[in-house]
Amino acid sequence: MNLKLKLILMVLSLVIVAVPLGVYSESTNNSTENIPIINITNSQNLSHNNTTILRVPDLLAPTANSTGPTALQEVLAYYGTNIGIDKLVNLTNNTENGTFPNNIVEAADSLGFQGEIKENMSLEDLQNYVDQGIPVIVNIQAGINGTENFNWTSSQQNGEYMVIVGVDSQNVYLEDPTILGSVGYIPNQEFLDRWHATFQTGTNSTNSSTNSTNTTNNTNSTNSTNFNILFYNHMGIIVTGGSSTSPPLFVKLN
Repeated sequence: MNLKLKLILMVLSLVIVAVPLGVYSESTNNSTENIPIINITNSQNLSHNNTTILRVPDLLAPTANSTGPTALQEVLAYYGTNIGIDKLVNLTNNTENGTFPNNIVEAADSLGFQGEIKENMSLEDLQNYVDQGIPVIVNIQAGINGTENFNWTSSQQNGEYMVIVGVDSQNVYLEDPTILGSVGYIPNQEFLDRWHATFQTGTNSTNSSTNSTNTTNNTNSTNSTNFNILFYNHMGIIVTGGSSTSPPLFVKLN
């Protein structure tokens, strides 16, 4: 075999090997192009779209009206303090009508943390707290079916407590006590429209008067109800006094 023929065969061999490698490389790159990147950072928090997502524990409220104590339970668990939901329901004076924000603060204080209510907060304020590793409890309008064209700014009676775990240029990310297994998100402007809550306090009083005529007693009772309406706009409940002790994602079972 002469030298010229050997050179031709060598070139053909290289082409046969190189073409499949190039096809394989191209198809591999395309297969991962649309896969969202979710990484674990050194702080054990998640990262989505280059945005920190705090690893607040995913807990489910036992009733539709107990998202307040459950949101507090999630935050305390994030700080490494495990408190049973029954105890938190009692500490927050949770009823069938829900939970008042100040009761959540008082419950946190009684457990050695520091709670604070802030109003008229901004998305930047929420992002700053997340950057510091501090989740924020909020009360927003939620739980409405068919919300595509729903007017959230007029909704007043559908408040639900959730925990802010991340904010980016498009969405607010929340740990919702009514869902399990997923982190919820709401587009920024929609979140701002939904970020308000109305609470109603009421007291019933009975005024009684007794008229005596000889041996006959007549008792007249007058019932009156006084209600106070508390409106919170862009409210956040900040609980501090602990540091994130998020558990590792994987542990060896004994």
